[in-house]
Amino acid sequence: MAKFRITRRDIIAGAAASAALPLASCEKPPKVAYDHGVASGDPLADRVILWTRAAPVVSPDEAPPAIVPVRWEVAEDDSFARIVAKGSAEASAAADYTVKVDAAGLQPGRGYAYRFRVGDQLSPAGATRTLPEGAVDSLSLAVVSCSSYPHGFYNVYRALSERDDIAAVIHLGDYIYEYDKDTYKSDQAIALGRVIEPEGELLTVDDYRARYGVYRRDPDLQAAHARHPFICVWDDHEIANDAWRDGAENHHEEDGDWVARRAAALQAYFEWLPIRAVPGEAGRIYRSFDFGDLARLVMLDTRLIGRDRQASYEALRAGMAPEDFRAQVLNDPARNMLGPAQEAWAAEALVGSKERGQPWQLIGQQIIFADHFSPTDLDIDLDAVPENVAQAIQNAAQLSKLGFPRSMDKWGAYPVARQRLLDVLAEHANNAVILTGDSHNAWAFEVGPDADPVAVELATPSVTSAGLEAYVPVDSATLEAAYMARNPNLKYFDAKRRGYLEVTATAESLTGRFHYVDTILDKAFTVTSDDAVVSMAGSHRVQLS
Repeated sequence: MAKFRITRRDIIAGAAASAALPLASCEKPPKVAYDHGVASGDPLADRVILWTRAAPVVSPDEAPPAIVPVRWEVAEDDSFARIVAKGSAEASAAADYTVKVDAAGLQPGRGYAYRFRVGDQLSPAGATRTLPEGAVDSLSLAVVSCSSYPHGFYNVYRALSERDDIAAVIHLGDYIYEYDKDTYKSDQAIALGRVIEPEGELLTVDDYRARYGVYRRDPDLQAAHARHPFICVWDDHEIANDAWRDGAENHHEEDGDWVARRAAALQAYFEWLPIRAVPGEAGRIYRSFDFGDLARLVMLDTRLIGRDRQASYEALRAGMAPEDFRAQVLNDPARNMLGPAQEAWAAEALVGSKERGQPWQLIGQQIIFADHFSPTDLDIDLDAVPENVAQAIQNAAQLSKLGFPRSMDKWGAYPVARQRLLDVLAEHANNAVILTGDSHNAWAFEVGPDADPVAVELATPSVTSAGLEAYVPVDSATLEAAYMARNPNLKYFDAKRRGYLEVTATAESLTGRFHYVDTILDKAFTVTSDDAVVSMAGSHRVQLS
């Protein structure tokens, strides 16, 4: 796969102007602002989604136009001398003046430059890449998740924008957070200038749009989007905390109708993210991507389309025997994570990948899949921590002793549904690697029976959101050692740092390397990388190199 490079100057400032393309009409185009940059996503072998927002600039007493005519260009070079695709689109008030184009007619496995224009007003230029076809020797992907704007600077995104050897960025959710300005943030948010809008919790489509607008004005996020195509899926905070099919922990009666809130959140998501709409079931986001003969990426929705409501430990607290709780609540076979339609689709996607002879099946999904339990013997002075923290630590240890998961939001609280997917992986995948977000820390697991695992799981650290280190008052080395001792299937764990996961595959092996920034509280930062986590084809095992 040939490399393709767009310079930082091109990304931030835009490419030099070329001859103006004709407008659809003779009317003078409105003045616009490209304050949210450009982006690309959902690449295929012959096409890619291109995105921008062309917001009209009007005076306070002037009504904005309902439609802004936009032209787009895709070129083989960053000077746009060799344009290979172009066309027209509309930025409409009905879509918050966002523009999404499915730019087709491209060649597989190569890089392109792209930009937009309204009259002679050029957007910044972006770089993108189509998926390869046929023989692929190696593949490198970046994996990110959990990017709370008021927790700190997007140094992780900036670091990604400086890589020229990444085929795509996989974003596994919590791209934005729905909370009000005081609920979830760094203590330094105001000092850092990381203040969100609107100030209240997100409930309406205008609320969600405004929050995306704040996030997407960040120059480091813009740089990452302008440098690489993204493949995205939502988790809960794009809608509401601990969301499920028919509600969420963070949705209450006073918040109004859940269906309306969910629809508003998804409308804004599809407007603001460079994602291709999937035909069929409303709200469907699960889909797959082929990287030649080497790998298939299967993106799942573990959050909305099929998930039943999270179970509660209320019955256990009320006196139900642990064995009865396990049998009647946790192991209830009727409880779904993916839903029947998505489960069937996932099996077909894996069967198809195996039939193509692809050695790797990458499963992009939101929440930790492997069984894992909290430590039971941490030496913590519970009298020295807040009462709610002490209670949470005690509860986690007690649940761990019973073999119950700490969180009812993870796969471990849906064990029957998880086993169904494990059975599918065992039967239909050559080498399954589960890519996970949500937890804010970095993990590597062997998944399945200790004697015969069927998959490997690699979980990315967060971009900014706080991890376990913020809630368990012990030093990170102690916490890491305690988790490793409690969970023999856990082969790597970082309890402290923010960063991203890089996955590199060849026919013989898949390597995961965790890259960390040393701070998110200062724009000056350095990147360090840990030893690689390696899985050899056919082993379903993890080793440190």
